[in-house]
Amino acid sequence: MDIATDGNATTVMNAPPPPMGASAGDSDVARMMAEFERRMAGMETRIDELVDAKERLERQVAAQTEELRVQRAAIARTQRAVRNLNRPGDDAPTEPALRDPTRPEGPRG
Repeated sequence: MDIATDGNATTVMNAPPPPMGASAGDSDVARMMAEFERRMAGMETRIDELVDAKERLERQVAAQTEELRVQRAAIARTQRAVRNLNRPGDDAPTEPALRDPTRPEGPRG
């Protein structure tokens, strides 16, 4: 029995039975073991690639999450500034004006 792979699927192809004898059985077992080892090496490589891809995606998600946090903070600051601009009657100074010593009547507004 021959085993063929195309990268995604494994197909078993019918072949004439091997000739009877100890050496024929040994070569089949050796061939099957070699194929098994080749496939295992391929799977290990693919697993390593997937682990690397997962780590890259996790770093990318973390960076995007941080960027979103920064953008949300900037939006909140902008919204607060706009709200403060639109408040009526906020034109009054928040601190008392200092007296001008040259003008005894005080500052003029």
